[in-house]
Amino acid sequence: MHWLTDLLGGGLLGLVVCALVRLAWQRQPHRSLAPCPWQALTVASLMLLAARVAWLPPI
Repeated sequence: MHWLTDLLGGGLLGLVVCALVRLAWQRQPHRSLAPCPWQALTVASLMLLAARVAWLPPI
């Protein structure tokens, strides 16, 4: 059981953290993501899903 103030405080804290991460991200130079490695990301996602199915019991 949480008070309404707990929920509002947690939401505000999450927004502040997101804003700080975004500001930190924008301050640093980044190399371009083009072309995006879609194939590698797809394979990695499927491997993680298979590991979850193999090792953890169903919910």
